[in-house]
Amino acid sequence: MFPDEKDRQQIFILNNACFVWQKKHDPRGFLSNEQVERVYSEIQECIMCYLNEYWAPLLTYLEGDSLRRPCWSSLDKFTGEFDSKCGRQMKWKVRTELKNILREKITSLLIRPYEQFLVALQATPSSTCFAVKRLILDLLFFGKKRGDIYTVVQLESTLVALFER
Repeated sequence: MFPDEKDRQQIFILNNACFVWQKKHDPRGFLSNEQVERVYSEIQECIMCYLNEYWAPLLTYLEGDSLRRPCWSSLDKFTGEFDSKCGRQMKWKVRTELKNILREKITSLLIRPYEQFLVALQATPSSTCFAVKRLILDLLFFGKKRGDIYTVVQLESTLVALFER
């Protein structure tokens, strides 16, 4: 299947479990009520595992010590990992219903902490000075701005495009 891509394995399993669950109204009695409930429960559990394993780790850059003492390096790390995850998963084929659920859950997991982190970062006196220095150094050494930072709206837009083919 996908031996080195556990996140892709989980999406594959979720896609198939959702397909089976959607057969709950099959007139041929494809699933008993007990089986429907069990499949639904397993889908919810698999979604939580996927979120906890692949998206929740991003919160370490936005919460706790990172929020109490916000710094640009935390934001850079968040952005790098976020871009990497989105880049890998952007074009995966996911059933429409599941796609909407996953997008909603990922968005609700990340957006509020991200917004709180940006507010805290802007309130840090040294962050503005550092941001100007960083921009100048990036322009001097890299010829362009690197590590673009998402606005909250841009982050949401990126998540809305997740799993689109």
